[in-house]
Parts: sequence; structure tokens; C-alpha cells
Amino acid sequence: MTRALRAELVKLRSTRAWWVVLLLGLGYCLAVTGVALGTGRGAAYGGAERAYAGTLVLGVLGGAGEYRHRTIAATLLAVPRRGRAVAAGLAAYLIAGLGYAVVIVGATAAVVLAVRGLSATAPALLLGAVLTATLYAPIGLAVGALVRDQAAAVAGALVYIGWTAPYAGRWPGPAVLLGCAVVLAAVGARVTLRRDVT
Repeated sequence: MTRALRAELVKLRSTRAWWVVLLLGLGYCLAVTGVALGTGRGAAYGGAERAYAGTLVLGVLGGAGEYRHRTIAATLLAVPRRGRAVAAGLAAYLIAGLGYAVVIVGATAAVVLAVRGLSATAPALLLGAVLTATLYAPIGLAVGALVRDQAAAVAGALVYIGWTAPYAGRWPGPAVLLGCAVVLAAVGARVTLRRDVT
């Protein structure tokens, strides 16, 4: 399992997508934060609460990209036990999601701290934003694996991000997302275990 996880992390870092998505996600969240602080409209922590945008897109690209670039067959040849390969992929994106979340939420929190200072409720809010963004990475991976069409999966993710943006930080909460992550991971794993990838 450790070797499979290491291989998944290496595969993730070997593409340009990881840093492009990180920069875009960071830019988006900093822009939201800047607008909120500059205009007084919207929550000061709105950018931190939208950190899930980057992790969701990262996961979707990873899940659908396996089929688009036909690397899924090589992945399953390297790790013949499909269950182990699926678990390694989910764990790798959970780790990557946590890294993205810490960077994005930390950067937006630093901007708020420099301009306005942190409120008493900030620690709990920022922790919730990190947990939420972390969970969206394996959710995106599962969705990408189920949809397989990378363009359609990313488009769907962007529509979802636009639809949920007004509710960021309020719905759905980390507890609900954990349930969604477990269900989607189970469905994605079942489909991957049974799907013909030749």
C-alpha cells in the first residue's frame, strides 16, 4: 500500500495540472478575499471558504485524466489488486487536498489578518474551510472516475462551484461532506473494480 501511495503521489506531481490548479485556486480565493475586504461586501473569509474549488477541480482532473490519457491500465498493471490501487489514489488525493487547503486557506487568512485582524470565530471557520477543501479532492477524484470525460467532469465541477459559492462555509458542512466522500468513494471504487479498462 505504501508503494502504491508513493506511486500515486509521484504521478500527481509529474503533471503540470497540480501547480496550475493550485495557482488558479489560490488566485480565485485571494480575489474573492480582496473584493470582500475592499468593498465591504461579502464575508471576509469568503475566499478561504471557497478553497474547495481548487481541490474539487484537482480531483476531477485526476480521476477523469486516468481515462483520458489511458494511464488507468498502467496503474492497474502496476498494482494488480484494484482495491489497493483505488485506496492509494483516494489517499493520495486526500493528502494533496490537505496540502492545497492549508496553502489556500492560510494565504487568504494571512491577507485578512494583515488588513482587518482575525475575529474570535476565525479559528473554527478556517478549520472548517480546511476540512471541507480537503474532502473535496477525493470527492472530485471519484466523480472524475465515474464520469470519465474530463471536459464534462470539469465543466460540471465549475457549474457546481458557481452554484454553491453563495453558500460557502454554510452548506454543506464538513460532516455532510464526509458522508458524501464515503459514498462517492465507495461507488467510484465499485465501478473501477468492475470496469473493463482495456
